[in-house]
Amino acid sequence: MRGLDEGLRQVASMVLIIVGMAIALGSAFRWMRIERSLRHGKPLPAPGIVPLLGLGIGVASIIVLIALF
Repeated sequence: MRGLDEGLRQVASMVLIIVGMAIALGSAFRWMRIERSLRHGKPLPAPGIVPLLGLGIGVASIIVLIALF
């Protein structure tokens, strides 16, 4: 079994790092929106970061699968 090419490993790593950063930033904004909703008695906002998480993991997985096969 051959290993991943150095370039593809870096691309997959960067995708996961960027997704992690986006989730951290998005969670701060979501926390503010939830706090505001709770204070005003409004419904909680839908989680908008979940599709980004799924997309990022999917892209990184596809990169790794292509590199392995």
